[in-house]
Amino acid sequence: MKHNHYKFIQLLTRKEEFSDKDTQMYYQRVSGYADNLDRLSRILLGQISGFDVFSNKRSVQTKLASTSNQLAYRIWSDVLEAPNLQAAAKIYCFWVDVAIQAGKNKNLDVESNIYNALTNIKVDRIFGADKDGYQLLPHRIQQTMRQFAQRYDPNGNYATLRNLLNKSSDYFSPFFLLAKDIEHIQDLSTSHERQVLNALEHYQNQSASLIAERGPYTADDGFRWLGIAEDNKKLSYFGQLSRNLKPMKHKAEYTAVSMPESIHYKPTSDCNNDLLFRDESLSSDQVQRSRSYAIDLYC
Repeated sequence: MKHNHYKFIQLLTRKEEFSDKDTQMYYQRVSGYADNLDRLSRILLGQISGFDVFSNKRSVQTKLASTSNQLAYRIWSDVLEAPNLQAAAKIYCFWVDVAIQAGKNKNLDVESNIYNALTNIKVDRIFGADKDGYQLLPHRIQQTMRQFAQRYDPNGNYATLRNLLNKSSDYFSPFFLLAKDIEHIQDLSTSHERQVLNALEHYQNQSASLIAERGPYTADDGFRWLGIAEDNKKLSYFGQLSRNLKPMKHKAEYTAVSMPESIHYKPTSDCNNDLLFRDESLSSDQVQRSRSYAIDLYC
C-alpha cells in the first residue's frame, strides 16, 4: 500500500495538464483517501469507553491523538520530500482536496487533522499566506484554506466550530475538541460533563452504524498505510526538509500549479479505473505493467 502511495504521488507531480478523465480519476482517489481516513477515525473512537474517560484520561487522549499524529507525519513526508516547490504545491493541493471531501463526508476530525498538518510551521513556512510558495497554490485552494482558518479559529473556545456541531448532529467531531473537553471532566455533577459523554456516545453510535454499512475494516489497515519510517518522525528531519525545498524557477516567475478543477459529485469506487493518470511517455505495455502500482484504497 505504501509503495502504491509513492507511485501515486510521483504520477501526480509529473502531470502538467488534466483531461476530463484525469480529473474524474483524480477525484476517485481523493474520495478513496477521505473514506479510508473516515473509517480509521471512527473505528478508533469506538475503542474508547465512558469508563476510560474517568479512569485513564491520558490513555484516551493519546489514542485520540494517534491518527492525527500519523496523518501529520504522512502529509509532512509527502509535501516536504518533494523534489521542488512546484511538486510540493501539487501534493499540498491534493491533501486540501482530501480535506474538502472529508468535510463532505461530515468528518471534521479528518478535515481538521489535514488542515492542522498543513498549517504546522514545517509546511506553513513554505505555503503560508505571506510566503512565496503561496503563489503556487490555485485560487480555489487558497480560498479553501481561508475557510478552514475561520472554521478552526480557536477564539471563544472554538466557538465557530462548536456552533457548527450544535447545528447538525450529522457532523463527526474533531478528536482534538473531544480531548480538550475530556481533560476537564471530573464526574457527572455538571450538565457540561454529561453533555460531553452524551456527545461521545452519539459519535460512537453514529460510527458503528456507518462502519456496519461499509463492511470489515480495522485500525491496523489504516495505520499500515499511514505509517512511515520511525527515523523520519524526528521533528528536526522535517524541519530540515522544509528549509531545503527550492523552486524550479526564480521566485519572480512563480505561477499557480495546474490541478484538476473541483467537481460537484461523489466519485464512484470503481476499482477497474486502474491508473490515476496515463503517462504518455510510456509504451502501452509499460502502462499495462504500471497498473499494478495504482493507488486504490477501496480494493
